[in-house]
Order: sequence, then structure tokens, then C-alpha cells
Amino acid sequence: MRWLAVLGFLALLASCSIGSATDNTGGSSGSAGSPTGTGGQSGGQTNPLTPDVIDAFVAAHNQARSGPLNPTPSPPLPPVSWDAILADSVYGYAIGCQGTNGLLSHNADRSADYQALGGSGYVGENIYGTSGNATPAGAMALWMSEASSYDYNSGTFGDAGHYTQIVWRTSVRIGCAIVDCPALTYHNTVICDYAPGGNISGQRPY
Repeated sequence: MRWLAVLGFLALLASCSIGSATDNTGGSSGSAGSPTGTGGQSGGQTNPLTPDVIDAFVAAHNQARSGPLNPTPSPPLPPVSWDAILADSVYGYAIGCQGTNGLLSHNADRSADYQALGGSGYVGENIYGTSGNATPAGAMALWMSEASSYDYNSGTFGDAGHYTQIVWRTSVRIGCAIVDCPALTYHNTVICDYAPGGNISGQRPY
């Protein structure tokens, strides 16, 4: 799914990935198991994020996962930790700057790219783009703003796929990148990958 939000002078775009219990290829535009990213650009690129920015990504995710959430997770959600392999994998893709509609596209091959570097399993993904300053806090604020759109009782992700990926109980490893893709309208990009990936059709986040 893709939607546009205007905050002050910044135009922000976000997209989300949805997995399927039988077809964990992920995708965008809100369709389970129908990837639209072009992917396939990992290659052992070392993610250049500083320790302070890495700490900011981890802290922002753990603050979000600690609530308040509705309903309250029982037991509480476990914290996430930084996965350097996942971070290198997502950065290796992101620097290719492949995009559609002015925003970086999802990496349809993100699970395979992660596995090629030594990781394992299905990988989820959140993307945030802005024409302004891309920060962990800005991305997390927009992604978490979807919480009010999620109907826990129905279990459908609707327009809340970023939020549900962040609070997916088993998604305890993250790797993120910040890249500038000048050819894209929303060129300053935050992209976070999650392992094991969430947003599995027919399941709730916790």
C-alpha cells in the first residue's frame, strides 16, 4: 500500500510489505505475495551508518514495541536488536536507487539477498521517503501513526502494514539504511528490513 502525507513543508511517502503464509515473497501496493520491487542488488556492501544512528533505530523500535499498544501485548513484546548482516543486505539494495512513483521500490529479493550474506528466513520491509531530512525518528513517527487504522479483531492489515511489521512479535532483528536517491521525488529514504519478517496473511502481529 502506498499513501501520501503532507507534514509542514515536507511531502512524505511510505509503502509497506505484506507476506503470505504460503508465499513469503512480500510485496507492495497492499497485495499479499505480489512483489513489485526489482531487487537483487545485494553484494556485501558495508552499511555506513554510525553507531549513534544504529542506536537511534534500535531505540525507536523498542520504544514503539513497549507501547502503549491496543490491545496490550501479553507477555510484552521482546526488544529488537541490530543485525549487521541484515543492515548490509538492505543497504546493498538501497544504493541501487530503483524506484517507482518517486519512491524507492521494495526489494522483492530481500530474503534471498539476506540469505546470500549468511542470514536465513523470510525478511519483512518498511520504506519511508521524504524530500526533506530522512531520520529514524521521522520514519518511525509516520509508520507508527498507522496504529489507529489497525483493527486487531479483524486481523486485516489494511493501511497499517508498517505499524504491524514494527510490532510483529517474532520480528526481533532489524537492519536499516538511509540513502539519498537524487532521481526520486522522495529521494531521502529510510528503509528497514525485519527478520523473521512479519505481516503474514492470516496471522496477527502478537
